[in-house]
Amino acid sequence: MYLALNALTIDSCVMGKSNMYRKSDLACVPDSFFKVSDSGSQGEEGAIGSFAFSHQSQSATPTSVSMSKSPSHQRGQAGSDQEELSNDQVKNLSRPLARFSIYLAEDNMLAQSLWDPPLSLSHTLSSSDLAYTSVGDIRTLADYTRRRMRWIRVRKYMVLAPTLLEPLTESILSGLVGWLAFSTLLLPILSPSAGAAPMWIRLLFFCVHCGAWFTVDYTVFQRLSVAHEFLSCNPGVDHADSMSVVEFAAAWAMREALALPIWAWAILGSTVSWRNKTYRILRGGRAAVVSSGSKAGSKRSKTTSHNEDLDPLLHSDRQ
Repeated sequence: MYLALNALTIDSCVMGKSNMYRKSDLACVPDSFFKVSDSGSQGEEGAIGSFAFSHQSQSATPTSVSMSKSPSHQRGQAGSDQEELSNDQVKNLSRPLARFSIYLAEDNMLAQSLWDPPLSLSHTLSSSDLAYTSVGDIRTLADYTRRRMRWIRVRKYMVLAPTLLEPLTESILSGLVGWLAFSTLLLPILSPSAGAAPMWIRLLFFCVHCGAWFTVDYTVFQRLSVAHEFLSCNPGVDHADSMSVVEFAAAWAMREALALPIWAWAILGSTVSWRNKTYRILRGGRAAVVSSGSKAGSKRSKTTSHNEDLDPLLHSDRQ
């Protein structure tokens, strides 16, 4: 699906953080893409902001930032591997990427900003390199359902139409659509006098449909399995997670059965939990912290949210 969408240039379609892009291209993304004010929001209470949109001068307290020793830097700074940069300099250097901190799904919005004019850059999927991507610490069924719900809910506010059509990509609903097409278009041609299809034909159709779907999924799973590459790149690890066909079949069946209930649950809500905080999803995929305390706490979140995204950089000398 990702290959097809990108090849046909229908829209931006990327997967997770396994992407490479140029900082110089990010710097060319206009501020108008974000549709926010200087605070990085549209004035919503608790909205996640960013210093990157502020045109006000900030404190110029110097901070030590390690610099890579390129040949030119080595000639100019032969005896030192650090250079004093002001806070404003750090902000200017980090601004192209820091603007995307207002989003929960910043990787998707970053790719979208490169796809849209004025850059209009298409995406290319690597044909050889493999990316080993962690999906987090998912240990229970509840962890899995919350994760699926969270990102479906975020997508609802970023790309509504594809999210509403998403159930059509699931095996159960697509099987029903396939049976409807088969019974109304092909069956009358194959057997004009058959009338309503008997139950055994319906069962056979769904068995073939689900079997083919499972075969494709399991084949893709096997092709993308990177256990041996993972072990070769991590000599300190003596084993990698693996899954038998029976275990995969059980997980696959549960995943397919839960797909539509999770989607319905996600569509009906507007808040998500992320890293021990609750967020309200805003238009365009931005987010606002749901305040659980006093008005003072809410006011504090409004005034400090745009400064916290650079806190480790601006206060690197603080213990």
